[in-house]
Amino acid sequence: MACIGAALGLRCTVRALGATGRSRRNWLITAASAIGTGIWTMHFVAMLGFSVTGTDIRYDVPLTIVSLLVAMIVVCAGAVSYTH
Repeated sequence: MACIGAALGLRCTVRALGATGRSRRNWLITAASAIGTGIWTMHFVAMLGFSVTGTDIRYDVPLTIVSLLVAMIVVCAGAVSYTH
């Protein structure tokens, strides 16, 4: 998932470099979503595979969603700074 997200995100970033205005912004948002989601998915799958004998592991859904959004926002900030 991380490789697919990175490939898709980099392709969208290349498209953003050739675009202007709203189209450029939309390509960057799509790139950030793809890369951020790819990175986050890799870590989330690792979390799902983690276990401790005799202990229940629960996931805080709102915190998990916030962590996804943080990944996307950080990648978006990097993409915007790279393309300017």
